Amino acid sequence: MGAPTSFEDTLGLATAEEGINEECCKHSAASSSGGRGGSSTNNRGASSSNIGCSSCSGTNIDGRPVWRSPSRVTTFSSIFLFLVVAGLCSHALPELSGGPATVASSATLVETQRRLMADPCAEFPSIRIEKILVNNLGGYGPDRGKPPGMVFEVSMSNVGLPQTKAHLKVNTFTGYVPNWTPSNGLHGEWVTINWKPGTTVGLVANFWDPETNKNLTIPRGYMTFSDIDSGRDGEKEFVTVSNFFENYFVGDQTMTQTEEHILTTTFWGKDSELGYDNPKQNAELTAVQKKKSVTLQFSNDGLQAAVFKFGCLPGKSAREIRFGFQPTMLCSKTHMPDGNILDAMESGQGNIFPRANGREAATDFKSLGICVGKDCDS
Repeated sequence: MGAPTSFEDTLGLATAEEGINEECCKHSAASSSGGRGGSSTNNRGASSSNIGCSSCSGTNIDGRPVWRSPSRVTTFSSIFLFLVVAGLCSHALPELSGGPATVASSATLVETQRRLMADPCAEFPSIRIEKILVNNLGGYGPDRGKPPGMVFEVSMSNVGLPQTKAHLKVNTFTGYVPNWTPSNGLHGEWVTINWKPGTTVGLVANFWDPETNKNLTIPRGYMTFSDIDSGRDGEKEFVTVSNFFENYFVGDQTMTQTEEHILTTTFWGKDSELGYDNPKQNAELTAVQKKKSVTLQFSNDGLQAAVFKFGCLPGKSAREIRFGFQPTMLCSKTHMPDGNILDAMESGQGNIFPRANGREAATDFKSLGICVGKDCDS
C-alpha cells in the first residue's frame, strides 16, 4: 500500500495532524501486540525479457535506424553493416522478418497476450467492480452534496444468485480523517480508501439490489485486501475484520502478520512502501503485490455485510489500502521479477503460492469448500 505517488506533494499535510487519535491508535496497537504471543485463538485453531540492444547506434527517438546519405565509397560497407546489425538486433525491430529470434519472440508475445486476455478468475465466484456512482465517504467528498458513502456498480458471476448486476455500498461506522479525498474511489478494479496516519476508520460494505431496493445476501464469494504495508516512519497499517469468513489465504512468502482472535482477525503490514506497488487490475499481480494481499472466503452462511477497520500507527505519511471481491490469491496470475507469468497454483519458480489460514497449501479446493466452474452449480 502506501500513499500513492500523487500524494508526494501532500505528505506535508500529515505533519500538522500528528497526535490525531494517537491515544486510540496506541491503544489498538497495544491490544494487538497482546495477541501476537499466540494466546488468542479462533475457530480455525491458530495463533498467530525483454532484451534491449543498446549497441545499435544511429537511432532516432523511436528507436529506428536513422538513414544518412552515404558516399559511393561507403555505400557497400554501410549496407553490409546495417544487415549485420539488423541480424543481431532483429528482436528489437519487429518489422524485419526472418530469423529464429524473431519467430521465437513473436510466439512468446502471442502466448503472453493470450494468457493475459483470458480472465483466470472467470470460473470462480467473483464480483467485478465496474463503475463508481457516488464518492462521498464520510461526507468528505469529492461528491459533496450526495448522501455520505461510496456506491459502485458491480457484476456478479457464480455467486449463487439469479442477479448478475448489483450495487456495492461502502459506509463508515466510526469517525474518519481522510488525507486526500480525491484519492478515494475506484482505481482500476480496486476500491481505494486513504486516511491520515495515527487514525482508524470503521467500514461496512454490503451489496444492494437497486431494482427491489433490498440488501442482498451473497451465498458464496471472496474479498481481497491488498497493499497492506507500512510508511517510512514505522506507520504499520492494519486491517481488522469481523470473522465473517470461513478461510483466509495469504502467500507462502507473505509480508503480512496475522493475529487471530475469537471475534476478529487482524492483518498487519510491516514493509515500508509509499505507493509504487498498488494494484490496479486483478488478472495479474506482481509477486510483491501478492505478498501484501489476503483473500477471505465467505462463510457457509453467505455474506450480508463485511465489517472491517483500517488503521495505522502514528507517523507522517498518508496511508491507503485497496480491496475488491475477487479470489485473487487463488486465481490471479503472478508476474515474477524475471518476467515470467505464472498461474496462481503453479508451484516452483518462486511463485507466491496461497496457503489456507496461513498454514496448509490451498490445493485441495473441495475440502476447503471452494467451487470452480460447474462445481458451483451443484
